[in-house]
Amino acid sequence: MSDSIHYESQQNWLKHYYFTRTVFSVLWVIAVFTAGQSSYFWAMILLILYPAWDALANYTDAVKSGGFGRSRMQTINIIVSAVTTLAVILTIKSGIDNVIRLFGVWAILSGLLQLGAAAQRWKQYGAQWSMILSGAQSAFAGAFFIFQARTPEPPSIVNIAGYAAFGAVYFCISAVSLTVRQKREAKQPG
Repeated sequence: MSDSIHYESQQNWLKHYYFTRTVFSVLWVIAVFTAGQSSYFWAMILLILYPAWDALANYTDAVKSGGFGRSRMQTINIIVSAVTTLAVILTIKSGIDNVIRLFGVWAILSGLLQLGAAAQRWKQYGAQWSMILSGAQSAFAGAFFIFQARTPEPPSIVNIAGYAAFGAVYFCISAVSLTVRQKREAKQPG
């Protein structure tokens, strides 16, 4: 496969990946505000589903983007999200405070790893500034979750819904940025 065809194929994959992540996050937030707020069972399912989805999405992206050796940060992110999923399953009955703390640690780690992976991709594909911002915002949100889990007011799944909503916006911006970049490149001669 020629370099230009591979480059275009990767850009198309990233657009699809970012749009898919956008849709999932939007649907997850809707589920939180409908079923998750009124049912403890559904809130717990949603809290398990979110990091599990992240692990699966990163796994699929790593496979489609050249394998696990190509982006070690993304590979580590898969492991971090999978371990977080298991930790949430094991911790869920001990209270939402502990789950929010886990989400905080996960958001910090996965955010920093996402930031690093986006910086690597920027060199090759450009249009990654929103993924870099998303990674940084994730790390800050994680620190806030940890702080919030220690306050007298009990946190809820709604706190994480805001985080997911911002993620959806960043993924959508990345997909649109790649689309615009691709159209500009297609118009350039040569």
